[in-house]
Amino acid sequence: MSTLAEKPQAPTAVNDAEYIWAVHPVEGNVRRPLSTLVPYINGYSGSARGFFGASPITQPAHADQASYTLTVGATLTITGTQSSPWGFASQSDLNNLVARVNELRADILGVHKLLTAIRSALVALGLMKGEA
Repeated sequence: MSTLAEKPQAPTAVNDAEYIWAVHPVEGNVRRPLSTLVPYINGYSGSARGFFGASPITQPAHADQASYTLTVGATLTITGTQSSPWGFASQSDLNNLVARVNELRADILGVHKLLTAIRSALVALGLMKGEA
């Protein structure tokens, strides 16, 4: 008995000269180029997909699938002090820190939106469990 390790590697491309016999419900036994059957197995670009028994869904095409770019700036070099009323060397250090915290908050909200969209897509496809 052969093992999986002994099986030949799958071809990287489908050649139109390769044929397979198929049983067509109307035409009976027919010879079809292998390249015409691959889309039925893999699905056409944008065709509905589903996994693990989930209902197939089509690929969404709206803009919230775009990647997210972080807005937070360079590392701050602020040191604390006991000689100023703000606890920082200057008021501008505190203002810079507040600005960075607000940038981080905006980034977290953007990443959260993207992560929620990813999770929703994975649940809809059946690749992630949607509930406990």
